[in-house]
Amino acid sequence: MSRHGMQRVTGLLCAAMFSAAIVSSAYGQTRVIPAITVSEAYDTNVYFTTSGGHLQDYVTTTTPQVRVDHKSRLVDGTAQVSIPGSVYVNNPGLNYIATNASFNVGLDQLTGLVDKRWKLTVMDFITYTPQPPAFFTPQPGVGTVTSTTPQAPENFVRGVQAVRANSLINVGAITSRYVLTPVTTLTAGFQNQYMQFGRSYAATPGAGFFTTMFTTLNAGPQFQVTQRDVINANFNYSNMSFSQGSGSASTFSLEGATVGWSRTFSPKLSANASAGATVFSGGGNLQYLASASVTYQERNTSFIGSYSRSVFPSFFIAATPLLSQVITGAVTHRFTGRLTGSATLNYGKNEAIGSTALQFDTYGASAGLSYAIGKTWSVSANYSHLVTKNTFNGENFNFDRDVISVTFRKEWPDFFQPK
Repeated sequence: MSRHGMQRVTGLLCAAMFSAAIVSSAYGQTRVIPAITVSEAYDTNVYFTTSGGHLQDYVTTTTPQVRVDHKSRLVDGTAQVSIPGSVYVNNPGLNYIATNASFNVGLDQLTGLVDKRWKLTVMDFITYTPQPPAFFTPQPGVGTVTSTTPQAPENFVRGVQAVRANSLINVGAITSRYVLTPVTTLTAGFQNQYMQFGRSYAATPGAGFFTTMFTTLNAGPQFQVTQRDVINANFNYSNMSFSQGSGSASTFSLEGATVGWSRTFSPKLSANASAGATVFSGGGNLQYLASASVTYQERNTSFIGSYSRSVFPSFFIAATPLLSQVITGAVTHRFTGRLTGSATLNYGKNEAIGSTALQFDTYGASAGLSYAIGKTWSVSANYSHLVTKNTFNGENFNFDRDVISVTFRKEWPDFFQPK
């Protein structure tokens, strides 16, 4: 897909979101909440590479944003569009305007017209940016069936940090549940994740970038064995495909299953864990899967920590499946009614499965303070540190990156809120 094609897809998605919000506003309660943020940052490595000229720069980013919350008799949903634009002092050729859009729609009331036991959620996330991320900050509840936050592109933010390049990421997901009995629920899901690259702003090692698609189907039963305990079995099929222009292309398929357990220990503390295995179709490599997370939340402090071991595709250097292990942690503390602090830690280790000698080791940390000047005004200061160690065929492509930023945000929560 050309750059024009990327922008057209993004534009069509944004237009569809706003059209749906406008039409639905006549049939339910709709809130349109505009916001704008202005950020000043010092970045020690704007190219995400080992060496080169003018790696350090001062960046001004302005981001207009619109969030639409809608609730009606049949549909509950949230949609969001932001258009960040950045200006660089030392590297004006890097100036850009990006696009981020997402929506999450709950269709439980609509499917309830067919059968009240049937639950359905549709989500989509799309971004066009020259700065593909290595990690996202974990959030309690994100990625669950009941979450109202659109899912992030999981396979592309597990510690693989590519050099600076135009990228289009799209993640679409459908999750469904059917309540058979008060104890037993059937769950199913479909997720399609896509990433394509355009212009690169730095030299790319190995074979460079690959257009990557990762499709997953899963289904299985869930049992509410006690008021606090849930056990589930999940059977899944995944397909990874890689292509590079009109040249090379390859495909890998996975089939596997996991068994999971989650428990709510108290209103403040909950945890879950799962374990299983997956195998490449046609016989061959068997890989063990595991995940665990714990969430703690009280009046002024919240914490989430997680570990994940799974198989995901590589989109950079070599087209190959990766055994990916990620550890994340995030803590937020409210010091006063206006002042909040936060800190995150991330570690990702990705190793090629098979004969390809490719490994990504990435460490990330960040800390920040946010102060509410008023009900709709806030200012925040943040620091982030990233250490990337990429190894391919015995060669190292390592780099560090530090970013210090100050951000002002203004929101208009009552811009459109009909009575």
